[in-house]
Amino acid sequence: MRPFLFLLTLSLCGVCSQAAQGFVQTEYEDTKGTKLRYAILKPAKIKPETKYPLVVSLHGSGGRGSKKWEGNCAANKVLSQPAMRQKYPCYIIAPTVNRNQRWDGAPLAALMELIKSSLKEHAIDPARIYVTGQSMGGAGTYSAILAEPNLFAATVPVCGRGQPELAKKIVHLPIWIFHGEKDRVVPTQHSREMVKALKKVGGKPIYTEYAGVRHNSWTPAYADKKLWEWLFAQKRKDIKSKLTPKQILQFFNEVMLGEWTGINKETKEIVEKFTIVWKEKNKSVKGDFTFFEKGEIKGQYTSITSYDPKLDLFVEKADAQNGQPERIKHFHWNPIDQTMTAELIKPKPEPGTDVKLNWKKTGPNRWNFNVQVFEKGKKVFFREIIQTRKAAKTEK
Repeated sequence: MRPFLFLLTLSLCGVCSQAAQGFVQTEYEDTKGTKLRYAILKPAKIKPETKYPLVVSLHGSGGRGSKKWEGNCAANKVLSQPAMRQKYPCYIIAPTVNRNQRWDGAPLAALMELIKSSLKEHAIDPARIYVTGQSMGGAGTYSAILAEPNLFAATVPVCGRGQPELAKKIVHLPIWIFHGEKDRVVPTQHSREMVKALKKVGGKPIYTEYAGVRHNSWTPAYADKKLWEWLFAQKRKDIKSKLTPKQILQFFNEVMLGEWTGINKETKEIVEKFTIVWKEKNKSVKGDFTFFEKGEIKGQYTSITSYDPKLDLFVEKADAQNGQPERIKHFHWNPIDQTMTAELIKPKPEPGTDVKLNWKKTGPNRWNFNVQVFEKGKKVFFREIIQTRKAAKTEK
């Protein structure tokens, strides 16, 4: 019985029992004439002027020559479920190769070209391109990141053979490797050696080895909610999508305009009140700020905030007044996950001091604002402020 099961597993080499949902099969021909069949799944709802992550999913050898190859990689089945499509809206490209091919040579070159072509055709965020695969697709995942080490934001090889001698080429990439302890098809040693090689050259791979699991480690791997949370949080730091005019206006409307009150989450005391109105409609806003401590006014200032197209961020400037120096802050806003950070430009913090200002939208008129101060790497101050808006004038 056991030899039969082993041979069956070897022949299937990554077949999944159920097909993925909603994929559309099509074909791409690259500049060298190589034709690559692939299936694509788009986000359930595509919002205007919004870009989405791309997951490239590579099947195992059991998917070669199959009419429904997209069902061969368990990642496709998981991500195509309605709940997952709502939680992680993304594009998925699931290519396939012929029975006598692997994820190398001409098919791999065509796939790299397809990905780049898709950036022009679809609303894909170039900073959030991921690749994963199981079994032969796991090996293909390594091949993909070695072919284009600066194209991907993160990678997830599952029970695949890597190339430890080339680890230095991909050391910068966030990578989570999975394998089954008792895998006889692709011995577990392949992943262990890859992890060791990456660590040796300074990498920080995440490695999960499932005790007692054989070749089908893709089942627990892709079922792990923490994997998807981790993957979709990864973003290339060397590339940034510019804000669109609609997103800039959205920032002023949703983050700025209105009458705001800030309450210390711990003490429940009011610590700030500010009102922001248009200075130059759709271009800049004026804010009047008042700060409190134990019910008494401790400071006030007026600022102008505008969008800087060269820096692709928002600049707040407060002129010197009442003995206070000029203040300049840079706001980095992420319209996708509704978060914001600020950097103190002037005056700069003292040497060895680091100030972190972070906002997270928690409701239509509510933001959580965290202030953290570090001295020589040690946190010396923390405050969480709940900012709520009484009223706001918005522009469509």
